[in-house]
Amino acid sequence: TALLCNLLTEANQIQPSISSTTESFNIQTELLLLASHSILSSFSTQNHSEVGVRLATRLLLPFAFPPTPSFSSKKDDSSFLRITHQLATILDTHMPNNDADTKHLLKLVTPLIVKH
Repeated sequence: TALLCNLLTEANQIQPSISSTTESFNIQTELLLLASHSILSSFSTQNHSEVGVRLATRLLLPFAFPPTPSFSSKKDDSSFLRITHQLATILDTHMPNNDADTKHLLKLVTPLIVKH
């Protein structure tokens, strides 16, 4: 669904965000967050939560970096913050099973931590 949304947005067939005076809604961000929830839930029910955490982290990580100042807007900041919050929640509530899993997750998020 997220891939289809991105293709339709790039083809100017749908609006990527909806704004009103009271709230802002970015469909791409919402679909990305829902995809990460689905990954976690699916792998958790199959007793493979380690795989789910790694996949959800890899999905969100490219979008967790702050927007560049030249392209920054209130919408971008909100999306970036929501994605970063979701990533932090995933990592905060997860307890790796062994040292190898811990090292792998640390290796994944180190560039994000260094950049902040």
